[in-house]
Amino acid sequence: MAKLIIVSNRLPVTVSAEKGQIEFKDSAGGLATGMSSFYQERNAVWIGWPGNVPPRCQAEVRSR
Repeated sequence: MAKLIIVSNRLPVTVSAEKGQIEFKDSAGGLATGMSSFYQERNAVWIGWPGNVPPRCQAEVRSR
């Protein structure tokens, strides 16, 4: 099966750093919500900006 690649300025998750830990939460509203079931059911990659991530956490965010 072909791979679906979604490129947008947002990700289907919101990334935050709380007490030194990286947290990923599902994004609410917009493109992320509309595409989430379509994205999850297929062989897909979503490329986007995770938001303002502290420099010390950027490597971990990229790896996920």
